Amino acid sequence: MTVPLVCMLSAAHPPADVRVVGKEGAALAQAGWRVMHLCPAPARQDASAPLEEGAAGGKLAPVSHAGVDIHTYRRAPGWRGRVLGIPALARRAA
Repeated sequence: MTVPLVCMLSAAHPPADVRVVGKEGAALAQAGWRVMHLCPAPARQDASAPLEEGAAGGKLAPVSHAGVDIHTYRRAPGWRGRVLGIPALARRAA
């Protein structure tokens, strides 16, 4: 039997957000689900670079946290970038 996958989409939450990843995602992971958090990359991190290497001058996003796999994407800054990026976020998750 295949383990179900939950994909948590975020347009604004940071990669290791306490509520989204540390509580909701961790609870699902402990229940035996595979969990992925698709979220914006931290400021000044190149989302196309491997997360282990990161980019100079910015915080690095973890690859995994509390049993949740973290995948980042680049988005434009501000609320407009969040809103206009929602269709691309949905396509990336599909």
